[in-house]
Amino acid sequence: MAKQCGECGIKLGFRSLNHIDGVDYCDECAPRIKADSVKRKELQKAGVQDIFVVTMSDPPDKLVHKTLGPVSARAVVKLDILQDFFVNFMDDFGGRSGAVQRYFKKAEKAALQELRIEAAIVGANGVVDLRANYDLMEMKQGKIILVNMTGTAVRAATAQDSVTGPPGTVG
Repeated sequence: MAKQCGECGIKLGFRSLNHIDGVDYCDECAPRIKADSVKRKELQKAGVQDIFVVTMSDPPDKLVHKTLGPVSARAVVKLDILQDFFVNFMDDFGGRSGAVQRYFKKAEKAALQELRIEAAIVGANGVVDLRANYDLMEMKQGKIILVNMTGTAVRAATAQDSVTGPPGTVG
């Protein structure tokens, strides 16, 4: 069976020299995918905590200058055997498990970090209209937590910047 490009789907034949992050790509898609992969790794190291993320579409302290498009991220965390047991127990008898809630929080933080990276890649300094979905799924290997986040990447300034101008300008 011939391999296909992980981006455009074109058939690659029997050999692919463009193997990036476990996926094969054609010669046309590979340079862009490689650049995105390098940029993503740099952003993961540098951090993107200065990118704001809000659930509202028009935050009161920000002025959106440009909408850059949708961004999304997901995180999957596998519960270990003990937490899997507690989830089954809670299903039968009710209650809350602090350990399971910590796994949800871990997945949420990972998805939020990935969302900020996706926003930075498209040149945004913020994400508005954040929506998050949380799922606990049963797999053959046990239970997993899936957190999916979507939002709109934007370029924005603070309300103060709009009065005085961007930092470094006279105005």
